Amino acid sequence: MTEHSPPDWRQRFADTAELLPGIICEIDLDFRITYVNQAAYDLAGYTSKDFEKGLFLAQLLHPEDAQRGSENLQRILQGDRIGPQEYRLVGKDGRVKHFLTQTAPIYVDGALWGLRSCLVDITEGKNAEDNRQRSEERFRRVFDQSPVGLALIDPQGSVLEVNKAFEEMLGCGAGAGLDELVNLSADIKTQLATGASATFDASFESGKHAQAMETAWVVTPLPCPEPGGIALLAQVEDVTLRRQFERRRLAEAQAEADRQKSIVEELRKQVRGDAVCEGMVSRVPAMRKVFESLPLLAKVTTTVLVRGESGTGKEIIAKALHRLSDRKDGPFVALNTSALPDNLLESELFGYKAGAFTDAKKDKLGRFALAEGGTLFLDEIGDISPAMQIRLLRVLQEKVYEPLGSTTAMRADVRVVTATNRDLHEMVQTGAFRKDLYYRINVLTINLPPLRERLADVPLLVEHFIRQFNLGFGKNIQGLTEAALDALLAHDFPGNIRELENALEHAFVYCKHQLIDVGHLPEALSKISAPASLPSLSSYKNLEELEKAYIETVLAETPNRTEAAKRLGLHRSTLHRKLQALGLDE
Repeated sequence: MTEHSPPDWRQRFADTAELLPGIICEIDLDFRITYVNQAAYDLAGYTSKDFEKGLFLAQLLHPEDAQRGSENLQRILQGDRIGPQEYRLVGKDGRVKHFLTQTAPIYVDGALWGLRSCLVDITEGKNAEDNRQRSEERFRRVFDQSPVGLALIDPQGSVLEVNKAFEEMLGCGAGAGLDELVNLSADIKTQLATGASATFDASFESGKHAQAMETAWVVTPLPCPEPGGIALLAQVEDVTLRRQFERRRLAEAQAEADRQKSIVEELRKQVRGDAVCEGMVSRVPAMRKVFESLPLLAKVTTTVLVRGESGTGKEIIAKALHRLSDRKDGPFVALNTSALPDNLLESELFGYKAGAFTDAKKDKLGRFALAEGGTLFLDEIGDISPAMQIRLLRVLQEKVYEPLGSTTAMRADVRVVTATNRDLHEMVQTGAFRKDLYYRINVLTINLPPLRERLADVPLLVEHFIRQFNLGFGKNIQGLTEAALDALLAHDFPGNIRELENALEHAFVYCKHQLIDVGHLPEALSKISAPASLPSLSSYKNLEELEKAYIETVLAETPNRTEAAKRLGLHRSTLHRKLQALGLDE
């Protein structure tokens, strides 16, 4: 084994210095750098040639640190012991780095020769600390200058710190308790305990302007507070003016809604006005003529024939004639003549005596006797047999009748109103109905148009039935949605007013809100694809605008003027004059 002498200590120091990650440097008494290790080249960016040319410490120190560094080095040379110092060094490329430096004197043969320094790069940590400080300063500025009141609260509910807005708003600073400031409900405390933010309002009798104040609070739990640290962040905003503005806007909106409602009600009153007659409603000219004729027809006892499709209200007209007549205190008796065969119909009309037939145990009054002094309404008169036509004709002509099984004639003081959904004139031509009876009952005639020809009455009828059904069902339904009304207006109503009434009664059963919607209507109606509806009544300023819109709608659906006039219940010349007056005649 070959023996080797240990390495020279100088060489050992030099080799070790080159391996260190920090800078090792030596400077003479003139502060000229005489030695640096490899780390100095890497960190400062200088080369060995730069140092050979001669670099002084003052060239590397940041100008703001140069004087302090020179003073500290002089003290060390004088024998003072100085702990680690922070300096900034400027690299060859101009970049500034932070170093933690420890310096000691160098003695050669007992004489002071210079200084040796060890420098550790702390730039990254220093920058992080600076960033943290800047972040804290920014947060502090935001915290202090925020117009929203901010408070930091510890786990025990004590206020640790508040900003200026919070102190001005609530008149208190650090040291107050959260429970003293605002009354937190049990639900909010539970919510905060689970880590969820809580939002609530709080009112105070006085605030920063010495008046009642309303505030909006957001309290947010902060995760994992340290003992004595921050547990909650409270954000408080003075919303007094905002709430006052919202209430004012709400009051204005309510006032406008009330005004619109008042306008609608006034328009409805104007629209209904003379459109109501004895419980019937209509603004269609054909029905208006009927309404105007009722008082005249009621003054006489002449037989009246009411013609109209099933469900158009023929019995209602008969009752109206009775109520408007001098016989109003007498009875009103109605009979559907098509529902009974001849033998039963005869006994129903004229009555019978005991023993008249097998089951006649005692006398029975007929409808003529029951209607004595009043009005008898005979519905579906076109369906009675020829034999019954003869018997009825005698009563109408001679005002007498004989009950079944009786030989004594009875006088009939009865006003007779008949009704039919059939064309009696055509039946006379074919021999299905007696001509003499036809002329006897057709002295005064009332023609009721089907509902499909008076769709403008649908909204009025809807309101009428809603008022009735609200009383019957104990509800407070206010009306229909636009979609539901459109569906009704798109329907041709083969069952006429009776079908509309039944549809609304069906809707009342299922409607749980204040407005009837399409889904509440019978299935046949709810599936109708409705056309675009007219605007709501509140959009019309007066009846003239409403009439104009209605006529425009009819003309759009029925371009033929003659048909349009018939649907409107007007003579063609009358329609022409209205079109000219409304500016619609092009």
